[in-house]
Amino acid sequence: RGGLTRRMVVASGLLALIIAAAFAMLLSSVSELRTLEGRARTSEEVLVVANRLERLVVDIETGERGFVITRQDRFLEPWREAQVALPAQASNLEELVADNPEQQARAQRISQAITSYVQDYSIPLVRRARKDPDAARSVAATDEGGRRTDAIRTEFDQFVTTERGLAAERQERSDVDAGRAVMAAAAGLAGSILLIVLFAGYLTRAIVKPIRAVAAMAGRLAGGDLSVRVPERGIAEIGVLERSFNTMAESLQQSRRELAASRTRIVAAGDLARRRIERDLHDGIQQRLVSLVLDLRSTEAAVPPQLPELRAQIGGVADNLTGSLEELRELSRGIHPAILSEGGLSPAIKALARRCP
Repeated sequence: RGGLTRRMVVASGLLALIIAAAFAMLLSSVSELRTLEGRARTSEEVLVVANRLERLVVDIETGERGFVITRQDRFLEPWREAQVALPAQASNLEELVADNPEQQARAQRISQAITSYVQDYSIPLVRRARKDPDAARSVAATDEGGRRTDAIRTEFDQFVTTERGLAAERQERSDVDAGRAVMAAAAGLAGSILLIVLFAGYLTRAIVKPIRAVAAMAGRLAGGDLSVRVPERGIAEIGVLERSFNTMAESLQQSRRELAASRTRIVAAGDLARRRIERDLHDGIQQRLVSLVLDLRSTEAAVPPQLPELRAQIGGVADNLTGSLEELRELSRGIHPAILSEGGLSPAIKALARRCP
């Protein structure tokens, strides 16, 4: 059902749909891979920034302890530099995890804990160490610093562990998406190849083979074999072509039969007319000429011997009439002289010249 155009459109649409679906899945997977790759880079950057921030806390702790123990200002140089760098690093860390509320909340807690450590413990401890070194080196001050730094390290450990887990999860999803992309590409390619093969086979069976058969039969038809026919198994326009070819061949064969019958009728009518003319010539003018020749021969015999010239003239006329009678008999046997049919034009002209004066 439906013409070849509709079938071609449907088959082409299916092929385009399969290829488009495969490419859509592939593009989706590639987009997801790019997103996961970006998040993986972000996770790496988060870990780097968290490590820097933790090192800054370590620098503050080391600097303050070194100053408290030795009372040397050179230990406060990294302590001051770390305080200057802390706000930017903490803000950068919060921005990097802004898409994850849990990590963002933990980053804020870390930032607040570091700020509280610096403002409420480290700076007052350094000031106290300048005024009263023994109080700064007391057990209470040392324990409070350890407690605060341990709490900050615990937050950092939880933050880093969570971020690594997220990175591993994203990597796993990336691997899954990559596998899905490969499978989608392979499935799309296999489906496209299969559909192309089926489409080519369909075109060969439905169009190429019938057209080749019609072409071969057309060659035989042009060679004069009007009995050729093609099987009418085609679909749509191909079936119309096969039926039209068979109708044309049947029409040509019928025309040939009618032409042969017409020629037979013409030949029969010609033979009938020729026989009628032969009969008319035989029954009419031939009989008169025979009578005339007999009369001339009688007249020739009755001429006195004293008139040889007259007898010769009468004999010559009788001979000419006899030759004319023979020619008329030849015509009556075949309308035209028999020697013309049997020998051709040259012998017929020679025979005619021999009979002429």
